[in-house]
Formats: sequence, C-alpha cells, structure tokens
Amino acid sequence: MLTDAQDGVAVLNRRIGNKKGHNLLPKTKAAVIPVEKYCALVELSADFTFILNLEENGRYVIEWLSEGFANVTGYTPFNLPDTTSIIPTESETFIKDALEQLNPGEISNLEFAIQTKTDETRWLQVRMCCQLTPDNPKKQILGAARDITEQKQIQLERESLNHKLQLLNDIKQLLLAANSLTETLQSVLCLLKSLIPYTNGDIIEYDWLTEELHIIASTTKQHSPLVHENRLPLSFVDYPRSPSWHEVIYIPDLAKRLDLSPFQQIQRTDGIRSLMVAPLYNPQTLLGYINIGSNEPDAFLPSQHTIFLEVAHFIALRMQQSYLKHQQTDHAWQLEALVEQRTADLKELVDRLAESNRIKDEFLAAMSHELRTPLHIILGKADVLQDGVYGPLNPKQLRAAVVIRENGDRLLQLINNLLEISHLDTNQVDLSITQVDIQLLCAQLIIAARRSAQKKQIEIEFEALVQPIILAADETRLEQILLILLDNALKFTPEGGKVGLDVTVNMDQSVIHFAVWDTGIGIDSDLIDLIFLPFKQVDGRLSREYGGAGLGLPLAYRLTQLHDGTLSVVSEIGQGSRFTVSLPLKFVNTIEEEKPLTG
Repeated sequence: MLTDAQDGVAVLNRRIGNKKGHNLLPKTKAAVIPVEKYCALVELSADFTFILNLEENGRYVIEWLSEGFANVTGYTPFNLPDTTSIIPTESETFIKDALEQLNPGEISNLEFAIQTKTDETRWLQVRMCCQLTPDNPKKQILGAARDITEQKQIQLERESLNHKLQLLNDIKQLLLAANSLTETLQSVLCLLKSLIPYTNGDIIEYDWLTEELHIIASTTKQHSPLVHENRLPLSFVDYPRSPSWHEVIYIPDLAKRLDLSPFQQIQRTDGIRSLMVAPLYNPQTLLGYINIGSNEPDAFLPSQHTIFLEVAHFIALRMQQSYLKHQQTDHAWQLEALVEQRTADLKELVDRLAESNRIKDEFLAAMSHELRTPLHIILGKADVLQDGVYGPLNPKQLRAAVVIRENGDRLLQLINNLLEISHLDTNQVDLSITQVDIQLLCAQLIIAARRSAQKKQIEIEFEALVQPIILAADETRLEQILLILLDNALKFTPEGGKVGLDVTVNMDQSVIHFAVWDTGIGIDSDLIDLIFLPFKQVDGRLSREYGGAGLGLPLAYRLTQLHDGTLSVVSEIGQGSRFTVSLPLKFVNTIEEEKPLTG
C-alpha cells in the first residue's frame, strides 16, 4: 500500500498547482517531508481525497483515490465497481452538473448520497477545485470528502418532526371543516397513515342502546363475513366498556397472544401483527374506538402512542359535535349552547400547545417577581444582621445569619437557572458578543472559587495561558458556564480534595478548551448522558446529600451550544470528573483596549 501512496504523492507534486503554475509543495523545508508523513497529512485533511481527469470522450476518470475511501464505502481503490453501484441516479446527475460548471481556479462545495458495499446510504460533503497545469492541459478535479451522515440524519429527523407537526395540524383543520362526519373521518384515517404508518385502520362508533359497535370509517379493503353490515357486538370485540381516556390499548404482537377476541383473531388472520386502540370520549361518554394495525410486530413507538391518543381526542370532539347537530330539530336552543361549548373545546385543544407555553412564561415571570422580591429582602436582612447593624451577635446567632444568607443565595440561583432554562426552551436568549479577555476572566473566577473552596479546605489549581487571548463571546454567559462547572466541582469534591481550571488553545482546530476538573466522587459512565437533562440527578441520594435541582449542568450545556461549542465530560467513580467546554477560536493576540477592573 505504501507504493500506491508514494505514487499518489508523486502525482500530487507533479500535477497540483496554483494559478501561477507553482507546485503546492515549494522547494523549502516542507518539500523533504517523508512520504509516510505526507500521506498521513493528506488522510487527516478529510475522510478521503481524490483526483479526476477529464478524458476526450467527456467522461471523468479516477487518477487518485486515497485509502480512506474504503473506510467510508467498504470498497478499496482496487476493487471499485461501476459507479452506478455507488452513486444513485439522482446524485450522479447532480455531480455531473457540478463538474461541468466548475471552471479552472474555482472551488465548489456539494453534498450528495452514496451507497456503500453493505447497501448503506452515506452522505458526503465534498470540496472540489479545478486545476490546469502546463504539463497536463487536461481538466483536472481535486477533491476532499467528509462523511456527514450523522449531521444529515439529524437534519432529516428535524424535517420529519416538522412534517409530522404539519400533518397533525392538517388533521385538526380537517376536523374543524363542515364536511359530513363519515367523509371527514375517512379523510382523517388517510392522513393518519402518513403520520403513523399502519396497514389497516377503523373508526368504530359505540351504540349505548344496542351495545353494538358500528364501523363508520375504515381503510380495510374487505372485512370478514363475520362482520355483518359493519356491525359488531361489544363482546365480539372485547374492548373495555370504560377504558382509561388517557391510555391506549397496545398489543405488540397478536401472534404471541392467546387471549384474543374474535375480532382480533380475524385481524391476525388478515396478517395484522401489532394493534393499537384508543377510546373516543367526549368529556363523560364513550363514543367508540379507533384502532390501527400493522403487519409488522411491535410497529408503534411510544411517541406514536401519544400522537394517536391526541388524534383520538380530536375525533371524539368532532363526533360529539356531529351528534349535537343531528339533535337540533328537537333541542334547538340546547344544541346551540352545546355546539358553542364543543367548538370552544375543540379550539382549545388545537391551541393547547401555544397556550401552555404562554401560561408557563407568565407563571415564570410572576414567580420571578413574587419570589425574588421577598428573597432579596431576606438576603438584605441577613447581611444587616451579619454586619451588626442591630447590635453584635453571639456566635450561634451569627452562624444562623450566615446560613440564612447561604441558603438564600442558593434559592436565588435556583430561580435564575429555572428562568434561564425556560428562556432557552423558547429561544428568548440572545448572545451579546464582545471581546473577552480570557486571562482576566479566569483569574476573577478562580478568586471567587477559592473563597468557596476555603470552607472545605479544597485546593484550587489554575494553569494560566502563556499569551493573552481575547475571545469573541458573550462574557456574561461564558462566565456563567464556568461558574456552574466550578460550583459543581466544589459541591461534589470532599474536604481536602482538588479542583482545577485548565485553559488550552488548539490552533490547528481553531478551538479553545476550558477544562474544569476535580478529585470528587465521579459519575458512573452509564449515567453520564442523564446529567445534561433538566431536573435530573444521576443518584437520588446526591440531591439529599448535596442539594440542587439538576438545572446547573443543563443550563451550561445549552449556553455552550448557543456559542456553537460543545460540553463534554470524562469521569470515573471515586476518581473525579473533567468537564470540557470547547468553543470556536476567534481572537486577536494583543489586548486592544485596557478595561479598568471594577467591583
């Protein structure tokens, strides 16, 4: 393989040139880099690299393909199949157009899908440039490719979620329309299939007088002869007469159940494996059921249960509205009032998500005002008592005042964190980007941390930067992130332990790292994913022993994301933890303006 790599380097040295025709590898110290190291640098620059030559027949031929191609596709450069096996038709057309439009000296970026040797779809982000050199007048394309499948999957999942929300809204709007009940419910079943894929579905009306079930909408092509005129006795279906309105009836696999009702046995005979049923309620009365089945076992996810139940609530209200309209002749005045009420109920359900967010924001705003005002008074009185304004305190009284102040500060921080989390959830937090003196900021944080550490005899270590760095960031938010991590480290480090802050700069990756480490109790590796979720502590005993509501780390995590950065953790039980905040590096080497220290 080394021979092929050496040949590739020779091709690169010979053919790749800038607009003036100079080699990219100048005749300097860099030109004598060993071939092995040069190949490694090429491989590190992307997942794989390639060179294409335009032949006289108008087709592009691969002249160079790095070994990284095998890691992405499973094909080595020596066993490449026809391009149609790797590149789908839609991607091939897209790539061809991009290559034809690429002129010498231009750089182009494109994304497209490929098929691997194992028939897996992967997404690539490719950066290409066109080169013409004096010794090779043919059009030549140089490219570097990165595998962006994970990012693409996240994007596709986000688009899928938006599509589901739009479908759910379409169902709501359809139920609000003034079409006939049967026509509306049949359309709802069709839309529901796009929201929750299923094989067969039925909406069944319950008649309380005859205790029969009447199928009023269905996607089943033909029911069994046992289903006479779309009517079933309740015992034939064996649904509960008073099911819980907030739970679905879910059978993951009919083939593994022995106690099936006759109707479920028919469904199993028709090839249905998994079945989900939701009751249709108005506020007090059972109106019927909606059931959907799939020919795949365990086909319905828990998140789909929630959506299915929500749709069932909307259908029930629409059915109730329809029934009320049919009673208009005998109960005109009652019907008018009931229709208005049911219409209001339906509108309330449609707007429930927006309304709940508004109520939450109002509650948090009121809580902020109502709790902060008396809390500031309590803190002020505690300070006054400690300062001896009302006279000297004995040691026990002074300790009580200190405890009041400490716990008041914790409560104030909890309120502030709760409000911050809420604002982040509703995208109400904007960054105020300024030039932040990292050396000064870290020094101030260490001074504040040492005051807290003295109470537990914890040693604070800080590795200062050799050169002053100014970072483009929101200074208040960056300080908040690091304070949360330092407070968390001090909280979970026993007496006599160590806590530290290390700041390092990676010039190659243009990233600055803030690492807060401790010699504390550590975190179980299986539970690390939970610590960045709001209101979560990995062990219930910790909340009782150390306090806290589980808001600090989630807040630091989201504020870091707001800076386009990452927050990672490495930890081991009994050995301590290391939290690392990594932010994009945007800085100048000298401090342009001296800022006076305040406070």
